[in-house]
Amino acid sequence: MVRWFLLAAAIVGCWASRRARGAEVLDDGEEPVPTPPVDGVDPDPAPAPAPVPDVPIKTCNDIKDVVIRGKDWTNIVGTVCNFWPAQFGKFPASSVDNLKKIIGQVMNEGGLWDKLRALAVERSNKYCLRREVQRYELTSAASESTCPTVLSDDVLEEMPQETDLPSKKELLEGYWACENSTSGGCDCRKRDQLVDDDPTNDFPMVSIASRPSGCAMVHAGKCYGKCPQKFRPTFLKGWFRPVCTSICAETTYPVTCGVGCANTRSDCVSIILNQVKEVAISAGKVAIFFSGAGVSGVMLAQTVEQVVKVAEFAFNVLSKVLVIADAAYKDFTREQAELATLVSIFQVLKDLAAEIASDWIKFQDLIRKSGNLFLRLIDAEFAWKNVNLGWITGAIMKEGAAALFGAFEVARAFAYQKCEMADDEVHFTIEQIGDQRLIGAWSEDGSTNGKPRYRLIRDRGNTVLEWSRRSKSWAIWVFDASFGRGWWFGWAGLGWRELYETKANTPGFPSTGWRKIEGPLPMPLLVGTKTGGE
Repeated sequence: MVRWFLLAAAIVGCWASRRARGAEVLDDGEEPVPTPPVDGVDPDPAPAPAPVPDVPIKTCNDIKDVVIRGKDWTNIVGTVCNFWPAQFGKFPASSVDNLKKIIGQVMNEGGLWDKLRALAVERSNKYCLRREVQRYELTSAASESTCPTVLSDDVLEEMPQETDLPSKKELLEGYWACENSTSGGCDCRKRDQLVDDDPTNDFPMVSIASRPSGCAMVHAGKCYGKCPQKFRPTFLKGWFRPVCTSICAETTYPVTCGVGCANTRSDCVSIILNQVKEVAISAGKVAIFFSGAGVSGVMLAQTVEQVVKVAEFAFNVLSKVLVIADAAYKDFTREQAELATLVSIFQVLKDLAAEIASDWIKFQDLIRKSGNLFLRLIDAEFAWKNVNLGWITGAIMKEGAAALFGAFEVARAFAYQKCEMADDEVHFTIEQIGDQRLIGAWSEDGSTNGKPRYRLIRDRGNTVLEWSRRSKSWAIWVFDASFGRGWWFGWAGLGWRELYETKANTPGFPSTGWRKIEGPLPMPLLVGTKTGGE
């Protein structure tokens, strides 16, 4: 009896012990079920994990495990930290947690990260940037040299190696006549200089080098041929004269649009960078600053492309991104917002596996070289209502050629693509004219009165350039049924209007002598694809 009593007591005690722990043993051997919470309070809560201590950033080596929404930012942020310029103060993140909060703002839906990704993968179907090439240098044609009779503006344009010298700046003013010198050069005298009656006094004289003959272009004492087919002379002057730029009509974007080409005139107007010739002119200053007198055509063409793309990046990428950054970082310091913007640019390229980011060692070096220039651009653009192109030029020259090349490599991942050459045979393009309907590429379309007839490729049915045997002139016609006789009798073919005419009796399309008939100013500017307008 005692044994049964002791056994029962043991069973009751075990049962009570299990109840005290908040679980019960099921008869069929299942796992114990936890006691349900009372009034929403768990009677047996799991122990909270120990908090991970925040790591203060004393040196850049302290930046570790910066993972935000599955993306590891550690390498990019660490690299930026190592070159952070002293003029921007201390690195703007005090700890790893603080750094994560700063970068975390980037990832908000529709925020900085989404905008940068969209800009990086977007390829506009409205606009492209022109290609630049150098003219061929002719050595055989330059065997003979001559002296110019006078120093006209055209001759002065040929010789920046002379006029850029402080000792010869006076050549740019007054009337100068030149003759061969005994040394093989040219002696030029200022003939509008008043001299007294003293026979020992003479007109002021400056000696310059003679110029080679038999050249399509002379520049800095060198002889150059014509621009390659499908290219035309650049609109730049000075050291940029040997550079040729692509003719828009020969590309898949036929409408001339500043430093680029567009599909239509309205597309050109919608592009922020439209008609910004100052971009390429600024590139000239940069090229001369980096290379000095005698800079090669290759260097000039490359520098044009690089500066244009960095400026285009500032116009069309940074200006849009910083609007978002300014709104997202109201509660952060300026430097923290700039840090987030800068690392986001590089992280997007790394995340999208861009070509330049495929080799981390090279990409890290590119970040170091270009980061300071980008940081300056970001800092300046936060305060701009309009992009200051002069400031961009100065910043590029201050940071140096390596920074420009690095910034170009990054910018071209976001910038508009280079223009591709079109398959259609184009004879000439109208780059400037009062009637915007006529701008674009023209091709040959049969003949009229023994000479070729031409039509605008994108509107063949309503445009024509043809020769008139009766009036002995070329004329540009357009069919317009929007008013007048075209409105009433266009169905009968009476809507053709003569807009421009030239008496130039050329075998093919003319480029000179234009006058307006019914068309508005300015006069047509025709650029041949084979001659480049030369």
